[in-house]
Amino acid sequence: MLRSPIQKIIVISLLCIASNAFCESNFARVEIGNNATIEIPKNWQILSANQNTTIDTYVEATKNNTTQSEFKFAANFHNENGKTIAVVNARFYPNNRLTQSDAKNIVGEALNGLDEEIKKIIVPNAQKMGQKIIEWKKTQVQNINGMSVIKYGKLTSNPPNGDLYYEYQYRFWNAPNTFTLTIGYKKEHEVFLEKITKYMAESVKVKN
Repeated sequence: MLRSPIQKIIVISLLCIASNAFCESNFARVEIGNNATIEIPKNWQILSANQNTTIDTYVEATKNNTTQSEFKFAANFHNENGKTIAVVNARFYPNNRLTQSDAKNIVGEALNGLDEEIKKIIVPNAQKMGQKIIEWKKTQVQNINGMSVIKYGKLTSNPPNGDLYYEYQYRFWNAPNTFTLTIGYKKEHEVFLEKITKYMAESVKVKN
């Protein structure tokens, strides 16, 4: 018999931890384009189409993206002062011909070779933006809801204050709907954002 409101709160909290059936999820599944969806926290702000266009225009103007692509989805997480401390976005590559069959064959020496090729592109681009790469997260192939996904990441020191920032990219090779999911967050908030962003990436589903 529960004798106090505090006891009731404790029991309800334990039930929420044990099963999502007892409480509403803090995540919501949203469309990111081309029949792909992701779960993001409800307190993240989804950018408008106009904001996405502005970002895409900036990328084009700075020549940081030379491959035809379309920036279809982005969302940010802000702290109490309104500063962005985490981001997620999806960019689609309609002309990319790589498929799931290609992704499944990236093993052994092929995986090591791909890692080197990616670094040859990522490192110079980071330097152009004034970033210093502190740590490189080696390329791996991860299974996400039945899809073989190319994942790599980096820890960078960013101008002007040298803030440390984690960024992970997940490449879903699925021609003609190939896309890259990018998730990043400030290292100082790693304790809780690492688990949250990992959950987000692993929630991606693609309906063919």
